[in-house]
Amino acid sequence: IKQTSRVVIKNLVPFIGMIIAIIFSIIWNRLDFWALKSYLNPLLAAIFVYLAISEMRELRLFVVAFLLLAFANNVLAGLQYAGFDNLYLPYQTEHVREAAGFRRGVGVLGHFMEEGMICAAVVPIAMMIFLEEKKKSLKWVWALVLVSAIAGITFSVLRAALGGVVVGSLLTLL
Repeated sequence: IKQTSRVVIKNLVPFIGMIIAIIFSIIWNRLDFWALKSYLNPLLAAIFVYLAISEMRELRLFVVAFLLLAFANNVLAGLQYAGFDNLYLPYQTEHVREAAGFRRGVGVLGHFMEEGMICAAVVPIAMMIFLEEKKKSLKWVWALVLVSAIAGITFSVLRAALGGVVVGSLLTLL
């Protein structure tokens, strides 16, 4: 992929700042950096996406693919949450399925927090696309993605994701 537009450093500063903050936090708390290095993956992926995508059309296609994969994951998480134990993957232990007396649906993800946080990110994005979309048929598609993301938070039983949805939705609507 060839970058055809100029890279604006000020767009990368928040990502780089977050990477530095995470590294500093790991070192400050005397935690094992190599065990926690996966926390940097989403930020590094965001930087690579920024550097690789040169047009808004490409970015929209990337976001649409992400939203549809999240939708498919939420459908599976809903079935798991509904009691279809045979749909859990072999590595999803009882700890992932049940915690604090609540059943969790995690889809193909390894942990309920991943499911909840991905859904918390999907809600404002799907809401923005839904509000911008002119075609009525596509509005229904994005409404379905939005509802599935809200349901995915319910399946994961993650209260922190609910806070992310509220803040993200308020910022989107403003």
